[in-house]
Amino acid sequence: MRISYFFMVACLIFTFDCAGLKPERSVLQNNIFYSSASPKIRMKIHSDFKYIGKAEKHSQAEDTDTRGTTFVENESYLFGHIEDNRMLKGVLIKISTIREAHWSWLPDLFPKVKNKLE
Repeated sequence: MRISYFFMVACLIFTFDCAGLKPERSVLQNNIFYSSASPKIRMKIHSDFKYIGKAEKHSQAEDTDTRGTTFVENESYLFGHIEDNRMLKGVLIKISTIREAHWSWLPDLFPKVKNKLE
């Protein structure tokens, strides 16, 4: 009986402890974008581009087979080449993380475009 309680407590700790882990993502000195996991990446952005900021969006998307809804977290990091208070060129790093999916999901980069070419 003691072993089953110990096993149950250990399973709960591992489940909730791992669920709370979120990859560390940041922009380091010298324009280096860093992500500790999902995906693990270290990317140098050219010095002409200045880090502007980060945006987060949590959304729901319909599954491709219409069995349910998929919950997606998007993180975007924007770097821009700015002259005279205008952004002439930009680099956008977007990371989409599927939090809960019932089947499958295809990201739609242009959801409001009508008459898309397939």
